[in-house]
Amino acid sequence: MGYAFAPQRKVNGGFFINPSIGVQYPLAGKMKLQLAVGYELQEFERLKTQTDNQFRKEFAEQLSHHSLSVRLGLKF
Repeated sequence: MGYAFAPQRKVNGGFFINPSIGVQYPLAGKMKLQLAVGYELQEFERLKTQTDNQFRKEFAEQLSHHSLSVRLGLKF
């Protein structure tokens, strides 16, 4: 859980969380194979601009991404 930083100029970072649950399988020696499944939530805000023949509009767009995550890794 924490705060996500945005690398783009017109984007503000926001809340970030990625809890997961998984298993470890022992391999040769001290190595272990890890597999985890989790849920990811990230919120951020970006400044959008729309221009047409008569007006130029700027507004803040608040976004929230929800996704499932799968992790596979080696621990040594």
